[in-house]
Amino acid sequence: MKKFNLALLLAATLAGNGVSAQTDTNRGDNDVVWKPQTVLSYVKNSESDSWGKPETITYTYDQYGYVTSVDNGRKTTYTYDPAVPGYLIDTRLPSLWGGEGEEWDDNNYYHEEVARDANNRVVSAKYVFDQSGTMYGTLDVEYDETTGKAKKMTVKLGDAYTRVFDDIEWAAFDGTRLKIDPYIITDPGYVEQLLTGPNRIKSANNFNVEYTADGGYKTKYGGYTFIKTITDANGSYVKEKNLYRSDKIYEGKKTIVTLDNHGNVVKKESLSCEENGIYEGDTPLTCEYTYNSDYGYPETRIGDDMDEGVRVDGIIKLEYRDYLRFAITGINNVSTDNSVCSDGVYNLNGVKMSSEKSLPNGIYMKRMNGRTVKILK
Repeated sequence: MKKFNLALLLAATLAGNGVSAQTDTNRGDNDVVWKPQTVLSYVKNSESDSWGKPETITYTYDQYGYVTSVDNGRKTTYTYDPAVPGYLIDTRLPSLWGGEGEEWDDNNYYHEEVARDANNRVVSAKYVFDQSGTMYGTLDVEYDETTGKAKKMTVKLGDAYTRVFDDIEWAAFDGTRLKIDPYIITDPGYVEQLLTGPNRIKSANNFNVEYTADGGYKTKYGGYTFIKTITDANGSYVKEKNLYRSDKIYEGKKTIVTLDNHGNVVKKESLSCEENGIYEGDTPLTCEYTYNSDYGYPETRIGDDMDEGVRVDGIIKLEYRDYLRFAITGINNVSTDNSVCSDGVYNLNGVKMSSEKSLPNGIYMKRMNGRTVKILK
């Protein structure tokens, strides 16, 4: 039960911070979103069982609508960069074990020290992953003053590992939110941070990425091949991380994600194989979700969701209450490069959409005659 609660705290916090797949949390007002202050969490093993006694989880927010604390009996706190709303620099999760001298779990501690230039761009950062400060990484950035974009990033993990991304060509870049997890050096799985979101690299040194117009990609990093394929108009996708030997998959992971027309994840399937295994015939881990029709927040979860770091069997029901109203401020921080953007409609990752008529529900940026405006479908 404790493990699920940790996963729920993480998932709900990410949703509160605007990084969940869910995009249609407000119905009818283009300039506000609604955030819940209270969530009731119920659990049962099967449809025939009765719901157990709910656990109450409470949330607090800053003026922009970003979560500052989540409390389910143990309060987790979040702190943001004062210069950039929503840029997380500190996370504190109380120790599972409690007791004197164990106020925080080292494995659930995160702190970032950011240095910025006059334009609020990150020039250096130190990421600390344990309370003692012995697990840390650093990022140093050099900018091209002609384009205003980063041309070189030096990433270090402690004193042992260094990786330089030089001669960078960006597919999208927002210098105010630049954040590279240093574990990218030793774990190829962290490369996705360079392929999605407001900072996407097109090439650097011997690192090259092929992007598709709908938000897919293909690249190689650390010996692995990474592929994201969009499968329908709602943005559903398949992600693969494969290591090949003798032209066969030696080690592989495949995630199949189905979205509804609001951008909600309604189903996840995860498959893996090793030692020249194949995906066909394997039984995937599966997790399915349903959503509140008014606000779009998840109501039930059935199955396993390994992306959250835990495995949970059974049925989870969530009730969201006591909503607060916030203005949409983050949209105003989406950067647009007027020198390279052609007329058309773009999603919030900067990807140009093929047609305005067939867009899934969500928030987009429309550029026309040199002017960019926000639209809600």
